[in-house]
Amino acid sequence: QNTLGDSTHDSHRSSGTTSQHSELLTAFISEVIYSLEQAKHYPRASMIREEVGKVTLKLKISHEGHLHSADIAEPCPFEALNQAALLTAKSINKYPRLPTEYPSEFIELLVPM
Repeated sequence: QNTLGDSTHDSHRSSGTTSQHSELLTAFISEVIYSLEQAKHYPRASMIREEVGKVTLKLKISHEGHLHSADIAEPCPFEALNQAALLTAKSINKYPRLPTEYPSEFIELLVPM
């Protein structure tokens, strides 16, 4: 499992390619965050009630960019915001493709929203 900025899986690689693989993974994570930001919807009722909170999602994305699963890893106190974050993740038709050098079929990310 990777959190934002965590690229511990690169320790298995030779030092000559580690930097390049880290850069590719960082770019991939940035694209995932950008996709989520573009799709984000703040519930009207939450705006009216001035509800604010951070929801951390656990996303499992395939090499091809398909969302395999999305769960709430750390909820905020407001259920409407939790559900909106989850719906945002599920509303994205296709995430960016994983770098071909990534060693697993899927990547799991913890993404705060």
